[in-house]
Amino acid sequence: MMDGYDLPEGEAIFRRLVGLMGLAVVVTMVGWFVITSANDKRLEYNAFLDKALYEYGVLINYIYTSKFSRDDRASEFRVAIDDAVPEAFARHIRVVYEFLAKVSGRSVGFDVVSDNVFDQSDHYVYVGREPVSANPHSQQNPFVEKLGPSLERLFPNKSHDLFWKYQNASLGQFDGTPLFFNSEFASIDYDAVINGNRKYRPENTDIEKTAVYINIPQMEGASPAEMEKFIKYVTTQEIYQEYNLAADMFDHRFRLQTILYDYDDELGDLVGAERMRQRNKNVSLGLCPYDVMLTYHLYRGEHGNSPEALDMVAFIDLYAKAYWYYLTYPSELFDSKCW
Repeated sequence: MMDGYDLPEGEAIFRRLVGLMGLAVVVTMVGWFVITSANDKRLEYNAFLDKALYEYGVLINYIYTSKFSRDDRASEFRVAIDDAVPEAFARHIRVVYEFLAKVSGRSVGFDVVSDNVFDQSDHYVYVGREPVSANPHSQQNPFVEKLGPSLERLFPNKSHDLFWKYQNASLGQFDGTPLFFNSEFASIDYDAVINGNRKYRPENTDIEKTAVYINIPQMEGASPAEMEKFIKYVTTQEIYQEYNLAADMFDHRFRLQTILYDYDDELGDLVGAERMRQRNKNVSLGLCPYDVMLTYHLYRGEHGNSPEALDMVAFIDLYAKAYWYYLTYPSELFDSKCW
């Protein structure tokens, strides 16, 4: 409108229509972008689901299979925490399990144990700080000392000796690893499986007992705060794998998309604190949206322990739930790099 001059009514209507059309184009473009982005995320999550649960399977005590049952629908479960675990890490163990139980629609109780670790619980967690021996055959691993007798009380078998000798020698290679057991564990011919490099397909596919082993000695040049952060990261990762029977990820698409991503092969000759710091830059040190979604999907989805790919509506619903948990639960569980 100029001084003392009004646009003809037709021209004013035309300009309003043009403005509305322009707004509609903008809204349409924004909507198209949002839908396209959401669909890309949906396809990425479905690929993540396949890799975590189905593509690799899970290496369970020399038994490589994706057929183990994750269908544990008990409304409550119990976790035994080794009495030697420092309180800061024992508290973190409780925080992680309480969160996973909440997402799964379950409750969890805890016991502190020194021996007979499965008397009251089906899950056992050990966090140690022992230096790794140059000759692992020369000393007994404290974790094996406690786990071995407890399992042999449940599943007695004279052939276990080879299995525990192998564990005693090999666990020092890992910062952490989950282990899984059932009644068939007692009847496996470990001499044939280990020394014969044979694959073994179990008939019993129900997981009855699980253990999480974590041992991270002090690293030269690392501060106490760095060590605590790293131990909590490994603890979260291994508990997550144990709880969901989920496999490590070696796909670069998921480098900062999941706590399951494994960066170890890319660290080369780095050792100690420098190795830890380089890994910290390239991995998610806490749970990411897909990790939370997968847990909910496994325990509350209509397909139970064999979840199927999500359609758009289901994906958006799960994605929104993941963010709700992120905003309402302790920040130590998550890594802001992936949210």
